[in-house]
Amino acid sequence: GSRLVDAYNGGILEVVDSILLNAPGGQRQAIGFDQEARRDYAENRITIRGGMVDCAGGRLIGGRNSLSKATVTIESDVRDCR
Repeated sequence: GSRLVDAYNGGILEVVDSILLNAPGGQRQAIGFDQEARRDYAENRITIRGGMVDCAGGRLIGGRNSLSKATVTIESDVRDCR
């Protein structure tokens, strides 16, 4: 029942040269960002570089709170993501 990556408070998330595969019919989001907001960070950033992410039809990133203000850089092979 968990996401592939869950940065539950936000902050700086870097995924480098990794292969992330979501199971078909699995999670709605491959990566969760700041869903809980137990802590505030001065900087919120998501970087996905190299490797591959397959969302199996789900969303690449889902979150609340600081996600809308986060800097997001995707330089990876992204497949089957909404």
